[in-house]
Amino acid sequence: MTHYFSALSIRQLRLGVHLGVSEQERIRPQSVEMDARFYFDELPDCAVDDETESFICYDVICNQLLDYVAGKEFRFVEYLALDLHRVIRGHLDEKLGDEKSSGVKVWISLLKCNPQVPYMIGGAAYAYSDLPEGSVLVNVG
Repeated sequence: MTHYFSALSIRQLRLGVHLGVSEQERIRPQSVEMDARFYFDELPDCAVDDETESFICYDVICNQLLDYVAGKEFRFVEYLALDLHRVIRGHLDEKLGDEKSSGVKVWISLLKCNPQVPYMIGGAAYAYSDLPEGSVLVNVG
């Protein structure tokens, strides 16, 4: 069992996504909010060295995700979540290198804010993670 005692969060990144099962539903972009957490199995370099170049730049990640969904269509929020997870994982592998990247696990949650379902006021959400089963996590709120 791995204990993840530090985490970085991205909260409520608002994406405009052509999302829905029907073609009609995908015509206009819908609001999707993404939360992501990056769990570290050891302290990241930037937590102990304020001058390091080894860090996760959430601005870059957010812009990559915004660019990725622009002009694309998705049918399922579940598929979109795994697709965005792959984009994030690719960024981490490139930025941190394979060895350090493997010590960072990613949890992602998508909320389709206004699904076209009558009387559903809280949206529809899906979460995915590459955390190993039984992981102990820090509470990031």
